Amino acid sequence: MTLDALRGVHRACVLSSNTPKNTRELLQAGNRRQLKPIPTWYDGYHFRSRTEARYAVLWKACYWPYEYERQGFALEQGAYLADFYLRQQGVWVEVKGVEPSFQEQDLCECLAVETRQPTIISWGQPSWEGVVICFTPMATGK
Repeated sequence: MTLDALRGVHRACVLSSNTPKNTRELLQAGNRRQLKPIPTWYDGYHFRSRTEARYAVLWKACYWPYEYERQGFALEQGAYLADFYLRQQGVWVEVKGVEPSFQEQDLCECLAVETRQPTIISWGQPSWEGVVICFTPMATGK
């Protein structure tokens, strides 16, 4: 195959200077809705995204039993269904592909308070550089 045959392919893949070049730039440009999750089967569960499935792989590799979408809640802030419940740790985990909105963070905080169990919200792929926010239940006078 000659170089001339490849020129059209390379031109089709080259982005213009004002087009975001990677996922992070795409998200920062306000195009969050353009990214669609890819449903994935793993460990007997149908995960809504590959990111969720990757966290399930992490839990299984750590020998942490987990339940996916264990139960929904009617919280003060609205209806909510956490992604994972880690039984041994007694922790709810919400997984996001991108940084969560303030509303999503409020729901996680509300879940921690109303269930009296810690709730973690994490975004991005599981890694040593992962970002998490942990909400703990508020102490009550009871």
